[in-house]
Amino acid sequence: MNILRSLINKKFFSDRFCTVETLKVFSALTGFFWIITSFCNLETVLFCVFAKPITIKGVCIGVSVILTLIARRPLMSCASQISGTDTKIRISVGDIFKCQGDVVIPVDTAFNVEVNERIISARSLHGQFINNFFKNNVENLENTISQQLAHKTVIGQRESQNNGKLHIYDIGTAAVWDNSPEKQKFILCAMATMNAADIAQTHPHDIYKACQKVFSLYNSELTKTKQLNVPLMGTEFGRGFEARIACILTIICSFLENSSFSNSCNELNIVIFEKDYYNFGLNIYSLRHVLEALCSNPKIAFTLCNLHCK
Repeated sequence: MNILRSLINKKFFSDRFCTVETLKVFSALTGFFWIITSFCNLETVLFCVFAKPITIKGVCIGVSVILTLIARRPLMSCASQISGTDTKIRISVGDIFKCQGDVVIPVDTAFNVEVNERIISARSLHGQFINNFFKNNVENLENTISQQLAHKTVIGQRESQNNGKLHIYDIGTAAVWDNSPEKQKFILCAMATMNAADIAQTHPHDIYKACQKVFSLYNSELTKTKQLNVPLMGTEFGRGFEARIACILTIICSFLENSSFSNSCNELNIVIFEKDYYNFGLNIYSLRHVLEALCSNPKIAFTLCNLHCK
C-alpha cells in the first residue's frame, strides 16, 4: 500500500530516481553485470533458452533497472546510532498511536481537554489522544492533569473567546498518563501557546525548549522503556515543508544535546504522520543522510541548536 501511494504521489519519481544516488546505483549494477558477462558466453546460453538472439547489453540494462528499482524503493523509516553510544535515533512514517514504547503528545500551555473545532481540533494529535482514550470520560484525564500540575507554577492567565482554560504554564511543562491498555506512558507536554481566539501558535524556540524539558524529565525521573516516540510538533494545519524539516532537525539536535550529559532511552523515534509525508514531499532518503551526519558528529547538532533554536 505504501509503495502504491508513493507511485501515485507526483514527487515519487523526482525524489527517488532523478537523483545522483540512483544514478550511482544503476551505474554500479550495470558495470558489475557487464564485467561478469564479459567472462561468460551468455549469448549462446540465452539463445538456447529463448530460441532467439538476445543481446547481453539489453539483459544487463534490464536487470540493472529492476535491481535499481528494488534498491531505491520507498522507505518508511531510517535509523542511525549516536556516535560513542548504544542509543539510536529513528525517523519513521506512520501512526504514532501504533508505535511501541512511550509517546509524547504536544498540548497547549493551558492543558485544555475539550475537543471541538473552537479549542482542540479532533484532527490534531492532542484531539486524537483524547478521543482515543477519554472520549466518554474526559473527567478522568482532567483529574490526572490537575493532580500532576498541582505543584507546577502558573505563570499567567490568558483570555479565551470559547471558554477555554485560562491558567497557563511554562513551555515544556508535562503531565504523564500511564494507565493505557498497552501500559504506555503518554507525556502531555505544553508546547503551543493559544491566543484569545484559541488559535495555537508555536515558535521553533518553543519546540526546542519543550523537547529539552521532556527529554530531561524522561531521562531523569521516569522509568524508561526501549523507545520514546515523538511526533512532528507545531506543524498542524497549513505549515509547509520547511517547517517540518526544521522541526525534525530541532528534535534531533535537542535529543543529541540532552543525551550528551544524561542517560537516555535506547531509541528515539520521530514519527511523521503519513499524510504529512506524502502531502509535503518529505523524503526519507534525504532525511537519512542528515540523520547519519548529525549522529556521527553530534557537535554539528550543538552548533545548529545554538544558531537556530536558542
